[in-house]
Amino acid sequence: MIGANPPRAGHSALAQTSHPKVSDSVVERPEAGSNKITTARVPLAPGLGTNDMTELSQRFNLQFLMLQQEIQMENREFTTLSNAMKTKHQTASAAISNIK
Repeated sequence: MIGANPPRAGHSALAQTSHPKVSDSVVERPEAGSNKITTARVPLAPGLGTNDMTELSQRFNLQFLMLQQEIQMENREFTTLSNAMKTKHQTASAAISNIK
């Protein structure tokens, strides 16, 4: 977090704490097996040093992972519905062909 680290050589504490916050990103992720959505706020303010860049990279990685999980869940839902619709169609087709 900005301002939480001790001042680095050549940087005053005031310079760190007054660094403007760029923005936050809200990440929403559906929980497996339910309609509940988990929301996480991921700050995206760049820092002044290597530790801050590592932290920012970790936040982006978390965002990407949550997005991957959401897409994977949507794919599972789509596959489930697709399989059910295919089975329904095949059953109806079989019933029609049996009548003929």
